[in-house]
Amino acid sequence: MKYIIVCLIKGKAKQFNETLMSNVAKNFNVNGAVERKPPSHITLKYGFETDEIKDLEQVIENFCESNKKTKYKLNGFDSFDKNVIFIKVEPSNEMINIHKKFINELKKIKWMTWKKFDGNVHFHASVAHSDINENNFDEIWNYVNQNKPKFDLFFDNITLLKLIDGVWKVHKEFLMY
Repeated sequence: MKYIIVCLIKGKAKQFNETLMSNVAKNFNVNGAVERKPPSHITLKYGFETDEIKDLEQVIENFCESNKKTKYKLNGFDSFDKNVIFIKVEPSNEMINIHKKFINELKKIKWMTWKKFDGNVHFHASVAHSDINENNFDEIWNYVNQNKPKFDLFFDNITLLKLIDGVWKVHKEFLMY
């Protein structure tokens, strides 16, 4: 099965992100960010496949039990080149440090696979990706910038999403207090 490790975005920030993703997809016919119907999230570890999920669940559970939630902000927009538009995540120093500790724990799992940006992630909350191009980027950029997101949130969960029939579903959420 295919999984991804994320921090779920909750509350009004979740509603803002999911509504914006849906409106951008509908208004500009760019569906890359919504086609697999992911819940609003910040990616902590990019996709991987395993049948040994119980090992990983135990690592995440132990990690969350021994670490406390930290703060971060969603504030404004940015892009990667002209093919990804996202809400900027401003992590606290504590969030950066906890993420590094978490990646170090994941690296102890022998079967875990690693990609180019794993462990050196640029925290963000996607709005649109994959099917944006130079022809529609500016129009989408102007649209999303009509409303500036500004949310104070907690990095208080590490969640496994599982790809089921082409849709990302919450497999298990682990909380930090």
